[in-house]
Amino acid sequence: MFSTGFLLHPPPRYAVTYEDHVIPEERALGLASSTIRVLDQWSGEVLGEMLRYAWTPENPTKAEPALWLRAYKCPGHAHGSGSATRKFVDQVLIPAKEK
Repeated sequence: MFSTGFLLHPPPRYAVTYEDHVIPEERALGLASSTIRVLDQWSGEVLGEMLRYAWTPENPTKAEPALWLRAYKCPGHAHGSGSATRKFVDQVLIPAKEK
C-alpha cells in the first residue's frame, strides 16, 4: 500500500526536467542532445527551455559506445556539464527580493 505521508503538500513550485533525445543515427555519428526545462508546477507553464548538444570526433565502438559522455558540449562551461544546467536555471529563476 502506498502512503502519502512523505509527499510534500503543496509540491515544490518549480521543477527542472531532463529529456534525453536518443536518435540512433546521431549517436552513430557521436552526437547526442537533450532538452532541459524549468517548469512552474503550480501553473503548468514552461518558464525556460535549453537544448544541449554533445559531440565527439571519435566513432563509437562496441567497447566504448558512449563516447559522447566525455565529448565537447554546447553550451559548455569550464567546470563541467552540470554547471551549464545550474547557470541556465539560475538565469530563469530569479529570487524575489526580501522585504
